[in-house]
Amino acid sequence: MIYLSKGSQGSAPEEFKRPTDINVDAKGNIYVVDFCNNRIQKFAPLISQTKNE
Repeated sequence: MIYLSKGSQGSAPEEFKRPTDINVDAKGNIYVVDFCNNRIQKFAPLISQTKNE
């Protein structure tokens, strides 16, 4: 489950106004294109992943 917004539209951090795309990189960072605010917001993972050896 991904929770990125407080549920209200806006221009503050973690708020969106017409998000149009989402992408995740190899490090787990999430990028959200926020069209009407002319920006891309980046969200870092809350937990790190480790390999079991």
